[in-house]
Amino acid sequence: MADTRSTQYEVEYNAKDLILYALSVGFGCSSTTDELEYLYEQHENFNPLPTFCLALTFWARSRDGNTMGIPSFPPPLMQKDDVIPRRFLRQQDLDLSNQPVIHTFQSIIWHRPMPIPSLEFVSGRCNGKVRTTISLETVAVQPKSIGTFVTTQSQIFAAEPAVEGRSNNNSCPLVCTMQSTALVFGVDSESIIPYKSSSGTPKKQSKINVPKDRPPTLEWTFQTQPNQALLYRLSSGDSNHIHVDNSAAEMLGTGKNVPLLHGLLTLAIAFRAVSKLASKNDRIHILEGKFTKPAFVGDELLIKVWREDSSSVSRFIFIVLNKETGVTLIDRGLAEFGSTSNSPMSKM
Repeated sequence: MADTRSTQYEVEYNAKDLILYALSVGFGCSSTTDELEYLYEQHENFNPLPTFCLALTFWARSRDGNTMGIPSFPPPLMQKDDVIPRRFLRQQDLDLSNQPVIHTFQSIIWHRPMPIPSLEFVSGRCNGKVRTTISLETVAVQPKSIGTFVTTQSQIFAAEPAVEGRSNNNSCPLVCTMQSTALVFGVDSESIIPYKSSSGTPKKQSKINVPKDRPPTLEWTFQTQPNQALLYRLSSGDSNHIHVDNSAAEMLGTGKNVPLLHGLLTLAIAFRAVSKLASKNDRIHILEGKFTKPAFVGDELLIKVWREDSSSVSRFIFIVLNKETGVTLIDRGLAEFGSTSNSPMSKM
């Protein structure tokens, strides 16, 4: 069965969006000046955090249609009819509205850095927005006994920063390719038409084994704050109520009375830890991880990182644990950095 359908959305971001995102993943809580390159728009090295691209799929709709500037949940990528598109159901009237859905895997491949919003003034005003186009496509539907795994691919294309009063006719280069796998529980495999795209090949999850014969190169602890999920909710556009109330904790029977942390927030915090081992001249090329258990507001996260360098890239394996319980939250974490001379992101 061939299917080349994809949906496109346009999303803009500015310096304030980038700074709010950096604050939401914990930057600005220490006295180090190194963090200012993500927090101060006038810094000589002002840059977006690479993981900011994860937020754009939640903003993938016109902000004009959002209540008070906050996007409704779920986003287009996660709506019930879109998690398993109807064209892959043998019964078109199959009701999926009550089937639990969890995010199990996330990968990102960067092809070039995220563009920096312009701070140039024209006629006394600065528009300072970066215009992006996001293409969303289903690349695999895999029915299993436990449920159906659905992999979607998001590609972000970004034009040069837009400045008010100037036209921009440049083509939009590909910035990054992201794949996300969700598990829809309880769907009879006989009701699903299996699918694998020929255009957007599903990424094979790396067979990563945590080294047991040597200690981690780095162990980094991050204490999540009471406002962590509230901040990330605003910066990422993931406005799901489970990150505000304690309904998820009650449903999972944890005994906690706090909101659930965003899985992509946990992955971004892991990226912060791994970045401490990368050279200043290196750029992130690949980041991926398998979500195994949820984290909650107030949890202390322990990120363990092992360096596995090769001749051309800096390669790191990582896991994220709940420091108090020892439960693994993200497993099979992989990050690869390359220098500007040999990284795919340098070939612009």
